Amino acid sequence: MRSHLRRLPALVRRRLSPSAPVPRPSFLAQREALRRTRALGHELGVRDPVFEVNSKLESRAWADRLGVRQAELLAHVNDVDQVPWSRLPGRFVVKPVHGAGSRGVHLLERAGDGLRDVRRDRPTSVEEVVADLRRSAAEGVVSAEVLVEELVADPQRPGAGPVDWKCSTFFGVVGVVEAKVAGRDGEPRWRLFDADWRDLGRGWRDEQPLAAGLRPPAHAAAVVDLARRVSACVPRPFVRIDLYDGEDGPVFGEITPEPGGPTGFRADVDEHLGRLWEEAEARLMVRGAAAGLLSPADAPLPESALLLERRPVATTTGALAR
Repeated sequence: MRSHLRRLPALVRRRLSPSAPVPRPSFLAQREALRRTRALGHELGVRDPVFEVNSKLESRAWADRLGVRQAELLAHVNDVDQVPWSRLPGRFVVKPVHGAGSRGVHLLERAGDGLRDVRRDRPTSVEEVVADLRRSAAEGVVSAEVLVEELVADPQRPGAGPVDWKCSTFFGVVGVVEAKVAGRDGEPRWRLFDADWRDLGRGWRDEQPLAAGLRPPAHAAAVVDLARRVSACVPRPFVRIDLYDGEDGPVFGEITPEPGGPTGFRADVDEHLGRLWEEAEARLMVRGAAAGLLSPADAPLPESALLLERRPVATTTGALAR
């Protein structure tokens, strides 16, 4: 079995070479197909179990089980009014338990009697932070429940917020690393690296503002190694692993099964990641076959369209017939 797995990348490349009469591998196409598949799963009453470790609390408990370093938890409260502001250290992060796109996340530092917004490098206050979180919770984009964590000190950015290293991973393989960092205006700046930390330049289809001069992390090899290790624990062809680089090495942030951010990669990057996706699918087939999940049965299986109370096959067939 292991010898076949070692030959897998070469087999995939040969069978899906540019000369073959099939479309090229595409990360974007695979990602959009996965989103549609998950939506159909919701119709069937099932939620992808990967989301069991997607919320910030669940991912923290999971990271503890994996034995990986993460930011120290300073407080967990049901409402932002319950944050013990006077007992917090000099630098900390306030974030909703549920949310996306950095909405409601505040990187803070004590400054005299007030606070400094580390991301925007400007003064702020407890009242301003509370008001923003309350407004976002009222709009339904974040939860009222919040966590307070230590603010990771990035050796590459003393005094500023840490770089968010977003690793696109494929069941134990790192494809690319997107570096996200806040500019002085608070808006994100980006940079794209491959798994060997070669700068890929403008690697997206859309015009993402680039983080000028951003270098690989101080613990570059350890960042990739941690992303590979976490990814190898997630039986999915793709998941993004978000990490920080602290003074003592990489720090786990969270996993993101369906990331937002830049909408698509440049064609050559998209094809490279598409190939990695297909190779990961093949390794997952090995796992499914070994568990007996793919073996023909002696009677119709309960998940088949024949036994499920829905009619996708009839609907699709009718559409094709027209």
